[in-house]
Amino acid sequence: MASKQILILDVRQQHELATRHYSIEKLNREGAKTNTKYDVLNIPAENIKYNLGFLRDLFKQYDSVWITCHLNKRASYIKNTYFSDIPHVITNPTGHFGFTEFDGQGLVTEYGEVGPIGASAPIYILQFLFGIMLLVIAFALYMFMSKAKQITWLMYILIAVGLWVILEGLFKFCPGVKMLNRLYW
Repeated sequence: MASKQILILDVRQQHELATRHYSIEKLNREGAKTNTKYDVLNIPAENIKYNLGFLRDLFKQYDSVWITCHLNKRASYIKNTYFSDIPHVITNPTGHFGFTEFDGQGLVTEYGEVGPIGASAPIYILQFLFGIMLLVIAFALYMFMSKAKQITWLMYILIAVGLWVILEGLFKFCPGVKMLNRLYW
């Protein structure tokens, strides 16, 4: 029986791979039980459109191609925009396909480790704290300037940036990236 070939196309950014990545050894160890061979390729989502010819040729070598990212939004966009005509290209609605590994401290699960807050928890905690710090500075500036009967534009900028950064820290979501992606894609 010929082995099944599966390509996992990971469309996450480099910094996302630094915290959670696919273990080719684990994939092929699991795949040996079902006579399946896995390959993993990372091309960030914004670079897919520059590699369409290469990817279409590469996909012909595989029985199945799994496009994956953190939450499946980028993977679904890539599949629906560029590869909807190729039936053996699929995405997983839950994000990754369960074969990632976590670098750092976390809870051990059947498929690796999961961080208590997320893969990049320290970054999000720092963003949240930085946002709080900006709001405290804006409040202090308001208290100081209200005595002088002046409200400065700097206070409004600090409040806006502070709230922006707190949103990133709390929801692991950057509104700026969302806006830029709408312009870029």
